[in-house]
Amino acid sequence: AFEPEPANRERLYRSLELNHIRNVKVVPKAVSHQPGTASLFPNGPLTSLGYERAGNRGGIEVECVRLDDQLPPGIKVSLIKMDIEGSEWRALASMPRILSACGHVITEFDPVALKASGGDPVEFLGAFKAAGFIIHHIESGEQIDPDEFASRYAALSSREKSNLLWNLHCERI
Repeated sequence: AFEPEPANRERLYRSLELNHIRNVKVVPKAVSHQPGTASLFPNGPLTSLGYERAGNRGGIEVECVRLDDQLPPGIKVSLIKMDIEGSEWRALASMPRILSACGHVITEFDPVALKASGGDPVEFLGAFKAAGFIIHHIESGEQIDPDEFASRYAALSSREKSNLLWNLHCERI
């Protein structure tokens, strides 16, 4: 598990301890498309990497790593879970090798936060399709086609766009 935010990392350690989980290594770094450092803006569940959101406290510098650089070739990753408040596109771009062999990705999808962090919602969905995944909205079970989403999203009002927050299951076909 990669968790750069100190308070969230402490909650993760506590959860692992309470649930007697011993096979998880917690890495105090952010996963991003390029190694280096970035500003992390702590705000509990609305913590953001590389951009400020309403209510964020002052930023802290954190180390960023590419997931493909952290896990050696040959390590099988069956499931990836991402909830990075808009920086999911950064993490996705950091793992082409790992993604090519992974069967499932669970991810939060918040187009407004993706755009605020420098990502593109349609490109994010399209990257899963290009990598051989089908995308399902977890709550409804609806299959999401990135090409259809682009036109549906463009037709939404600003208010509707700001309320769009989905949990997605991307499954290799």
